[in-house]
Amino acid sequence: LRTENYTHSNPVIRKMCQVQCPVELWRATGLHRSDEKNKLTTCGAQLEPVGGLLSRGMDCSKPSFGWGNVQGNTSKGFSSVVPCRRDGYTRVSQVPTMRPTIVPTPPPTRNDSLCCADTIYEEWVWPYCANSADPQLKTNRVPSCSTCVSYQCIDWNVLSNGMQQREAAYTYATKDSVYFGVGSYGGDKSRGGLCYRMSVAGIDRDIIAQVITEGDANAAEGSFNLLMADGGFTDQYTACTAEGTPVPQFAGSSSRWGGSFGGWLNMSGCSLLPEYPICGDTRHDSMKQLCEKTFVKGFRIGNAVRSNP
Repeated sequence: LRTENYTHSNPVIRKMCQVQCPVELWRATGLHRSDEKNKLTTCGAQLEPVGGLLSRGMDCSKPSFGWGNVQGNTSKGFSSVVPCRRDGYTRVSQVPTMRPTIVPTPPPTRNDSLCCADTIYEEWVWPYCANSADPQLKTNRVPSCSTCVSYQCIDWNVLSNGMQQREAAYTYATKDSVYFGVGSYGGDKSRGGLCYRMSVAGIDRDIIAQVITEGDANAAEGSFNLLMADGGFTDQYTACTAEGTPVPQFAGSSSRWGGSFGGWLNMSGCSLLPEYPICGDTRHDSMKQLCEKTFVKGFRIGNAVRSNP
């Protein structure tokens, strides 16, 4: 995920604070901090700086806090983010094996013959994508899906079917209606695994999002970079397309994603996205529909002007 600015494109965060991570959310990522300062899921007196922006990103790569480098105390068995295989739903093998709180219905299907190619990783790919489930795979052939390269999980995207089911379970238990998401909050590694609650202009309910990757150290305090369909990536880091890795999660070139920074700036561009991951016949969350939903729900603002170089 990368934090970038766009003219009139990112909604303003009106209120933001660190909160206790809902179990429905952290069990979906596999990372849980046991040293959360706020033990409530609502904001207290300690707030983050106001006026930040809700930016967006999606680079398909394994999140940085999937490497076990969280600066803080974590719960046993939940010390790092558990990424997905190429299909975007099946979690990579871990000990103990993490499973989503709620299994998507209907369960996604996979064609294992497409999940992992017999590919030798080139040295130039490794420092940029860093999307291997096993560091030894950077120079060895990928033997099977059980030790496959790893990626962001599709059901981590805000408004995905998986997130909506987790939100419903949380609301049923707490009577608190929110959106769930994941992303980055600046470059401070001590925030890894923490959750933040945000009230955002133009969005009809609060967002509770977990920090699963390290973001831009130069991002303004109080700004959060949220994972969403076609949120934007740079070719140097993306695992979405062949420009960034020989084993991309999606077919087609980066031109279908509307530009490296921020993705499509108008909802009409969403129709050009590849709809599903390249690995098999996964028909659970459509990239096109998820992208459109982010415009409809106010997570991104249409008719924006790209201000990045």
